[in-house]
Amino acid sequence: MNGIVCSIVPYGGLMVPVCRNVLPPDFSIPCNRRLVKAELYDKKNMKKTEVKTGQKYGELTVIAPTGRRGYNGEYWVCVCSCGTVKEIMSFDLRSGRVKSCGQGQHRHRDYTGVRRGDLIGVRKTDKTVDHYGMKRPVWEWRCKCGRVVEKAVYEIAPGKSTCCPECAREKKRETARLNNLKSRVDGTNMTKSQLRGVLEGRLTSRNRSGIRGVSWAKNANKWTARGFKDGKPVHLGYFANIEDAAKARQEFLNKNLIIPDDFK
Repeated sequence: MNGIVCSIVPYGGLMVPVCRNVLPPDFSIPCNRRLVKAELYDKKNMKKTEVKTGQKYGELTVIAPTGRRGYNGEYWVCVCSCGTVKEIMSFDLRSGRVKSCGQGQHRHRDYTGVRRGDLIGVRKTDKTVDHYGMKRPVWEWRCKCGRVVEKAVYEIAPGKSTCCPECAREKKRETARLNNLKSRVDGTNMTKSQLRGVLEGRLTSRNRSGIRGVSWAKNANKWTARGFKDGKPVHLGYFANIEDAAKARQEFLNKNLIIPDDFK
């Protein structure tokens, strides 16, 4: 008798309705639209075969069942040719949707001599790093400065570090220096904030004298004044009282400080 017979069967601790077609007798799917669609796709595009221990699907070799089921089949423990162990659903194995651990582009490619920024691949090490549950191999890379670093391929992808840590710190310092030069006011070797602080007499948190550029020298037991010229500190001498030190610094500023006309 041809047709579909529905029954209630235990499934994962629950009673689930299962529809079974009499022809063919081995075609059985749960009463769920998503599962029906997947099972029909499975029957149309591939043979109805069961996953068994030892079978190979692409780069994967089936080891054992996990005893855990997904929405469309049982999960099986599989090992990839690169050594990665993953749990994969039986439908994905039989349909050919999954043929490797998913990281083949990082594992099977030889990066020896491959340039990534300032780094050149030297050799693959025996080390691995965990990345979102995947074990990625670690490679040795030689920087243009001659230093050798160990990094996984994903760590030197575009947008990430493409040099050794020492070169990265040097680049960061150089970038900060260039940005500082760009922000300086022409002819003063000071940024706008620094120049505005000098003109307004703004005090720093370490100032104890109440006058910018004037401090107490313990070694001489006198007041001392200093200024800046071409980005370098200039000592203006020692003074017995604070008024003379402040006057000397103000004269130094009037003589050496050039304020552009367009400064605001």
